[in-house]
Amino acid sequence: MTLTNLAIAIWAGVPLVGAVFAVSTNVTLNLPQMPVAQPRNIVFAYAIALASTALTMHRFENHMLEMLAAVLATSLTMRLFGVFHPPALASPQ
Repeated sequence: MTLTNLAIAIWAGVPLVGAVFAVSTNVTLNLPQMPVAQPRNIVFAYAIALASTALTMHRFENHMLEMLAAVLATSLTMRLFGVFHPPALASPQ
């Protein structure tokens, strides 16, 4: 991400999600044979992260606790379903 993009994101108040998807793209294109780069893992891991984040939003007064709960729930749910894609854990919380 360039400094211009960073400045625009800060000015507009938009979360920086480009880095997360850049890592997913890099893993998928450069390591296609790895399990973490398989479409099943990518799609389901992001779906789990989205659901976990939605379920933990506004549950705590402290935003850091919300993020911690979302990451923990995402990690445990990915393990439960046998899906693993590390960049999904860094999805915007």
